[in-house]
Amino acid sequence: MASGTKSDIRSLNGLSYPPLDGSLFFPEIIEYNAQHNSNRPYFVYPSDEGSSELRQITYLEFYRACQRVAHAVRPGRQGKNREVVAILANCDTILYHALFMGTIYAGLVPILMSPRNSAPAVVNMLKKTNCHHMIVSLHSLGELVSGITAELSQSSDLYHLQVDDLPHLATIYPYLSSETATSPFVPFPKAEQSPAKNDIMFYLHSSGSTGFPKPIPITYLTGNHYCLMRALGL
Repeated sequence: MASGTKSDIRSLNGLSYPPLDGSLFFPEIIEYNAQHNSNRPYFVYPSDEGSSELRQITYLEFYRACQRVAHAVRPGRQGKNREVVAILANCDTILYHALFMGTIYAGLVPILMSPRNSAPAVVNMLKKTNCHHMIVSLHSLGELVSGITAELSQSSDLYHLQVDDLPHLATIYPYLSSETATSPFVPFPKAEQSPAKNDIMFYLHSSGSTGFPKPIPITYLTGNHYCLMRALGL
């Protein structure tokens, strides 16, 4: 597509596109959209089961939800930067995405774990990433958590693990689908230093089809490349 045509489409859509030159990392792109495309939808979902009426989470509301997660998982930026936090959860999509990005805004490094993993597989990944903090949906995964703590207790080395329940949906989205710029909101304090492009932004993990799943680090630079590929339709 020619650049002139693309520019016309941007004008017609009324969107402000963030720069794709690498000057903004993925979390900053979300913040950019919250500022410049605040009323555009980030999520759209039915208002009630069987209803044709749609509700939406705007860029502004999603960004603020992420900031509230950051407050919940790391109040006052306490503790060390870049600590790894495992997310092991069954929850609504809008909460899971906010939990993922909010942990990054908090200056931490989430590792996204499938609840289908066994307790030994989870413990193996915890140790490989030096992760000592888990955020878990305890109401649905309590049995798995018990297996994880039992597995760790059998280890010859004492391995401390902090396990926290998920923040409530109402805490993260207090004005669900109706938040505006004037809604009460306290931003999470920014870090004094921005991450480097080769710093790890988050971890995924492999399928584990040939053994225990292996943690896969995703850097901020890789995150930018994902955005660029989507923008170019690749």
